[in-house]
Amino acid sequence: MAITSIPIGAKPPAKFNYISSYNIITPYSGTTSHNATPEQLRTLLHDGVTIKTGAYGTTLFYGSSTYIEFQVYERCKFWATSGVYSDSGGSTGKDLNIYKYNEGTGTYVLYETAKTTSTEDWYILSNLLTIGKYRINAAVNYIQFNEFYFESISEQKSFIAQNDGYKVFNETIKSQVAENKVPLMTSNITPQGLANANAYWGTGYEPYKAFNRSKTNAAINGWATPSNTSKGWLSYTFQNIVYIEKYVITPREAVYAPISWIIEIDKGDGILEVMDTRTNVTSWSDSTDITFTLSKPFKCREFRINVFDSNGGGITIIQNMEIHSAQMNTVLSNWSAMSSSLPSLVQFKERGMLLPNLERKVQTLDPIKMDKRNDVIDTGDIGSVFSKTIDLKKYIDLRAITVEVK
Repeated sequence: MAITSIPIGAKPPAKFNYISSYNIITPYSGTTSHNATPEQLRTLLHDGVTIKTGAYGTTLFYGSSTYIEFQVYERCKFWATSGVYSDSGGSTGKDLNIYKYNEGTGTYVLYETAKTTSTEDWYILSNLLTIGKYRINAAVNYIQFNEFYFESISEQKSFIAQNDGYKVFNETIKSQVAENKVPLMTSNITPQGLANANAYWGTGYEPYKAFNRSKTNAAINGWATPSNTSKGWLSYTFQNIVYIEKYVITPREAVYAPISWIIEIDKGDGILEVMDTRTNVTSWSDSTDITFTLSKPFKCREFRINVFDSNGGGITIIQNMEIHSAQMNTVLSNWSAMSSSLPSLVQFKERGMLLPNLERKVQTLDPIKMDKRNDVIDTGDIGSVFSKTIDLKKYIDLRAITVEVK
C-alpha cells in the first residue's frame, strides 16, 4: 500500500477541476453505477486515503463507456493508486485511455494509453498532461482507483531585465549538416541511442526495424503495432542533443500507413512536448517516402511519433523512419534582446531561461575560525596576523565580510 497521501518527492499539486463522470461505482452509489458529481470526485479521489475502500474501491470503472472528465490549468504529471477488484470481468492492470479535448474540432482525441496496476501504491498514468480538458475511460471492464494526484511540473522561466529591455542567454550551438541523424540500427540499442515503442506485433517488428534504413516491401520488416490496433507510439532517443527540422515516413503498404498522429519531442529536460500534429493524411503509396517539415528547428533528445489511426488496415506499419537535422553553423553563446516590453506568456514558455539561482536568499554563514600566521611576523614586530582562504566559487555574491576579534 502507499505509505504517503501524495507520491514521495512529488512537487506541489497542479490546479485542476473535475467536470463530469459517467457510469462509475463509488461509495455514494453502493453497488450500482452512477454519475458522480465534481464535488464527489474531489472528495473521494483527493482525501489522502490511498488504500482500497470497500469491495469496489473509491471509484470503479464499470464498463468501457465509463469515464471521468477533468481540466488541468498547468502542465502536470498524473499519478494514481489502484488495487485489485475481481469478478468475471477480471482485475486491474489494464489499459486506460486518456483523451484530450480538441478545441478546433470540438471532439476528444486519444492522447495516451496508460497501463494501470493492481497494487495500492503510487504510479504514473501520464508523465505529461498539457493545459486542457481530458476524459479518461477504461478500455475494458472493472478498473479501480483509490486516489489521484496532479503534480505541477510548470517551469519557472526568466528573462534578464536591462536598461534597453529584456534579454535571454543563448547557449552555444555547434554546426551540423542536414542529414538523417539516426544511425542504421541493428538492435534497439546498437550502434547507439535507443529505439523504443509502447508495444509491437512480435518478433521481426521490433522498434529498431523502423530505423534499419530498409525500404524493402517484405513481410517482416519495419515496426508494427500489435494485432487489432492501429494505435501506438514509436520513438528514438539520441545519444546527444541535436536540432531537427523534418522527418520522413515510409509505409510498407499504404493501407497500413499512419493517418493521424502527433510528434512529441523531449528537448533534454525529460518532458515530452507536442511539436507537430497531423490528421487525415491519406496520400500514401506502398514503400514511398513522405517528408514532413516542422514549424522550425527544435532541440531534440527524444523524438516520438504517437499514432492514433491507420489508413484502413487495422494496424499501423512504419517500414522506415528518418529524423533529419537542420543545417546549422556554429553560433557561440551570447546574450540577445528578447523584447523592449514585458514578454508575453508564450515568449516566457518558449524562450525563457531556467535560472534556479534567481530563487536565492541572503544567508549568514556560521563563523569560520582564522588561522594564526606566525610565518609573516618579523622579529621585533608587535601583534599577530590571522588569515583564512575563502573559495569564492561556492558563492553567487558576497554582501559583507565581518572580522571579529575575541
